[in-house]
Amino acid sequence: MWSTPAARRGTMNTHPRLARAPRLRRALGLAAATALAVAGLSVGVSQAALAGTGPYTVRSTFEGVGDHASPAVGSDFDYYTGELWVAGYGAGTVTVVDPSTGVMPHVIRVGTQYANQGPLDIALDQSDGLAFATRPTMNDVAVMDDADYTLLGYIPVGAGPSGIAVDSYTNLVFVTNSSDNTVSIIDEASGDVNTVSVGTDPIAVAVDGTTGTAVVSNAGSGSISVIDEKSLSVTGTIPVPVGSSSLRALAVDEARGVVFAADNADKVYSFDEASGRLTAMVPFLGTGGSATPGLSVDPATGEAFLSAGELRPIDPGTYTEHAAVNCAGPIGASSHPLEASGPSIDPYNNIVYCVNQAATTITAIQEPISLSVSGPSVGDAGTVGQQFLAQFTARGPAPVSFVITDGAVPPGVTLDSQSGVLTGVPTSSGNYEWAITATDAGSDAVTQWFGWTVLPQVNRVYGDDRFATSSAIAGQLGGAKGGTVFIASGMNYPDGLSAGPAAAANHAPVLLTAPSVLPDSVATQVSQLAPSKIVVIGGTTAIQPGVVGQLQTLAPSATITRVAGDDRFATSIAVVNEGFTSADTVYVASGLNFPDALAAGGVAGAHGDPIILVNGGASTLDPSVADELAALGTTHIDVIGGTASISAALAAALGSYGTVTRLAGADRFATAEAVNMDGYTSASTVLLASAANFPDALSASSWAGQIGAPLFLSQGSCVPDDTLTDILDLHPSKLTVIGGSAALTESVAELTPC
Repeated sequence: MWSTPAARRGTMNTHPRLARAPRLRRALGLAAATALAVAGLSVGVSQAALAGTGPYTVRSTFEGVGDHASPAVGSDFDYYTGELWVAGYGAGTVTVVDPSTGVMPHVIRVGTQYANQGPLDIALDQSDGLAFATRPTMNDVAVMDDADYTLLGYIPVGAGPSGIAVDSYTNLVFVTNSSDNTVSIIDEASGDVNTVSVGTDPIAVAVDGTTGTAVVSNAGSGSISVIDEKSLSVTGTIPVPVGSSSLRALAVDEARGVVFAADNADKVYSFDEASGRLTAMVPFLGTGGSATPGLSVDPATGEAFLSAGELRPIDPGTYTEHAAVNCAGPIGASSHPLEASGPSIDPYNNIVYCVNQAATTITAIQEPISLSVSGPSVGDAGTVGQQFLAQFTARGPAPVSFVITDGAVPPGVTLDSQSGVLTGVPTSSGNYEWAITATDAGSDAVTQWFGWTVLPQVNRVYGDDRFATSSAIAGQLGGAKGGTVFIASGMNYPDGLSAGPAAAANHAPVLLTAPSVLPDSVATQVSQLAPSKIVVIGGTTAIQPGVVGQLQTLAPSATITRVAGDDRFATSIAVVNEGFTSADTVYVASGLNFPDALAAGGVAGAHGDPIILVNGGASTLDPSVADELAALGTTHIDVIGGTASISAALAAALGSYGTVTRLAGADRFATAEAVNMDGYTSASTVLLASAANFPDALSASSWAGQIGAPLFLSQGSCVPDDTLTDILDLHPSKLTVIGGSAALTESVAELTPC
């Protein structure tokens, strides 16, 4: 048994040979991780890279890998050191290549030269720096250390080991044994080997570290076996379409959950890993059956690469082939008994390495530039005033420049054109989308759209009950002593619906009271404000004389005026006359229900316009309303609500006194949206109140009018999706929730959509 180390996780001990710096390049976003670490922030979420549309070009060719009598076979790229490890079957060696210079500083002998004892396929554990190579004639796996490039020993496996793959998360090594139809699973920590039976003639193997599975191509039985890493057992078989010939190559796109498989004829198949469903079949347009195929997937872009006489990139979105690239000789040519290795990929520099299995060369192919993003701000909504940080990383020949070519980033956030770091503190909310174009040294460019939602800062203004909430709202106005105060009933809505705009016109708060007694919280606020004028809305049934007496006691020098009419409609006109002598625009809402008028109160107050309540079901205009419109000199009328609220006939009658615009939606939330989006193009503050009851919104309408804040309505446990969208379209930096959690829950304060 091979007894080296392990454990590279948790509290397990580390073998002395591995006592070196941790392998930091486990994740693909190295540049992003570095930039974010400097800023003291975690890497956060990464998004898959988008590949550009430029050409695949030959970058360089390395000579002298293996020897002419026994050329190289399998290869793997070391993410940490940037080196390429190449297995030489006949030479009995593993050659380590520095692709940046073409120098081959290390050759590790793992078998006797020309004795068919050499390595066929090779795989690296990217988390702990170990390399593993299959030796098919020796029925074992050679284990090497990439710190000092030494052979550590051999691990016996099944008969005819061919393909090999390592899960760097679990430190399990999977080996296909084509001669006995098994897969050997090596536990690096203990050196134990488990054996699992699969299909006939297993050749290639690939792992998905995300799902904890391994997939095996069975060339003889034309199927793919799925192995669960936890149970170390076959949990499923994916059949390959009838007519496939000698299924040999295999690769997994972990990010998208796609399994690619290639047969020895002319087809590449893609399967959904979770269901096993065939998603695409790509006819191979190259030399096809003249060479044994190999497959690899770029872990950043999901681009698949088929090697069989030439290199064929396959687009992950459309499953179509790009133009073939000549790698200076047949790739994967059938010069050896078993081939399972595809081309190796440097995911940091966008380079694909083709091992020429009929010669002694390796060709480096430059992929088109690709663009990805990572960072703590990716994947989650941000908040005004909180740090935004995202790292855009382009893989291509340096230097790479970044520029925003369309759309807009949040105000307060800027892009560094050289580093690709997008950072800053957003100053306004919204749904922002922008296009970033990255251009490399070879003038290859890629453009990708990105989006980020910035939420406003949220606070809550409330009291223990509706009366205390109205007092708390009055406190937000910060008015000087000696002003005006409006008092309305907190138990019934009609009288107070017109009060908001009138109070706003008088720079006054709207305080709510019980019919027979002034609540303590309101009494305290009246004492603090010491008003010189108090306007009581409604008759003696709505607000009894005893309340007026309490008000007079609290503000002995105040003039108290009761504004009332014979009914709610007459009271509405009386309230308008209290606040306005003229109005070019008048809002007209139904007095038979409260939501529409509440939605309009803030906008009307902000624009200095009154609200008149009408019997929305009537077909003719009441003479008192007609007289009021004429007296105000009105030229434009905004009708609030649909025809169920204000009849078409009544709206037509209003047309005799000005141009009529109906502002309505499918429900009370949508109507509030229509009113606010008609009245505002932007807002620094937005108010949000319950649509289920009137008191909080009634108290807030005057405040909304005085500070120019749209007043939106919400459900009790979530914010309607369209409402939230409209709020963000106004780009407020602040949102105030009106009322306690019994009215609007914390989910609303968190702006949870519904």
